[in-house]
Amino acid sequence: MLHRDLKPHNVMLGAFGEVLVMDWGLAKPLGAKSLAEVSSDETAVQAERVTLSLSPGGPSIETTYGTQVGTMQYMSPEQALGQPDRMGPPSDVYALGAMLFEVLTGQVPLQPSSLGFMVPRPAPSPRVVVSPNHPPLPDELVAVCERALAFDPGDRYAHAGEMAVALAAWLDGAQRRAQAEVAVSQSRARLVDLTGLRAKVVERALDARQVEQSNARLASDQDRSLVWSIDDEVQTLRREIRLSEVELLQDLHAALGWVPDPREAKCLLATFHRER
Repeated sequence: MLHRDLKPHNVMLGAFGEVLVMDWGLAKPLGAKSLAEVSSDETAVQAERVTLSLSPGGPSIETTYGTQVGTMQYMSPEQALGQPDRMGPPSDVYALGAMLFEVLTGQVPLQPSSLGFMVPRPAPSPRVVVSPNHPPLPDELVAVCERALAFDPGDRYAHAGEMAVALAAWLDGAQRRAQAEVAVSQSRARLVDLTGLRAKVVERALDARQVEQSNARLASDQDRSLVWSIDDEVQTLRREIRLSEVELLQDLHAALGWVPDPREAKCLLATFHRER
């Protein structure tokens, strides 16, 4: 089934986060021929070039050969050129790519003017380009978007499910990278804490030795109590150090498994063993 009018206005989120595709008025079973003929010159487009101006909320009608319907900004080249024999699942993939393009850049791949615009044949596939002030985009996600927007249907994903697999793979990788970044950040903070704890252990151990040396026989209860108190504090600090070391190693080894080239995790691990 071809939707033929996928666009942000026709995609909604449900109450539980589910994605709902709306407005199937232009949908057509794969391989089915068009039944209606287009009579409006404003929406009819010759196969060799497109000269029209359609708004996202404008009227739509069913396709006949040599004409097009839908929303121009999200329309595949073959649909815009009125070539129903070339339309298939990759045509809807193009529309999904156009929506992803808009999410990434804030613009649609094609910018129609009020006087109309032309879609040449052949035309270069849209490239995802953002301004220098825009945050950098993930290369993998850009690649998914640009493949979905390929001019030739055969160069796109075969269907929406295949594109969904690619997006899920990117999302899984992004989540793993985010988890690795959190683990590395926590490890970096723990490493700083460990340095302070180890210094504190050395300091308090020296304090206990000074008390013992200044009162060789520890004759008074007060002297003995002070040394015991320091010893208890040192033991508590050492337990805290051991626990922090275990947690740090768990985080770093997790980061090593989450990303293919965890350089910072390796550096922190080397620093940990060097300072231990």
